[in-house]
Amino acid sequence: MTRELALLLLILGLGIAGRNALVTWSAVGLIGLRVLGLNEAFGLIDRWGLQVGLTILTLTVLLPFATGESKAEDVARALSGVKGLTALTAGILAAWLGARGVDALAGSPEIITGVLVGTVLGTLFFRGMPVGPLVAVGMAVVLFELVGP
Repeated sequence: MTRELALLLLILGLGIAGRNALVTWSAVGLIGLRVLGLNEAFGLIDRWGLQVGLTILTLTVLLPFATGESKAEDVARALSGVKGLTALTAGILAAWLGARGVDALAGSPEIITGVLVGTVLGTLFFRGMPVGPLVAVGMAVVLFELVGP
């Protein structure tokens, strides 16, 4: 057994223990690709996975506008109160941090290891949800800048 496969099996175990379907199924998919010898798929996932995933996420977020579930007047009403403006600010901050995360991954891919371990631990011990690894990387970058090298 290779170290890569052993690590993926460990991640699979942690995903199962933490009841984290995203981590579990991602590990299963990568283990399947490795076991089947479809290593060329790793390059495709590395090159396009993030972009495709973010596109699907954005489609999901915009879906209420396409279905008519959210209308322009709903947006105006939602953004007129304190909760709406707070949510707007949080959305802007999350998008900014996510962009910082994408930039950081391109220059320092080792950051993702700490974020992944933290995400799994947060899911296991704090009943968290792994929805924002890019934002987490962006937060790490901002913290690095605050505390220095």
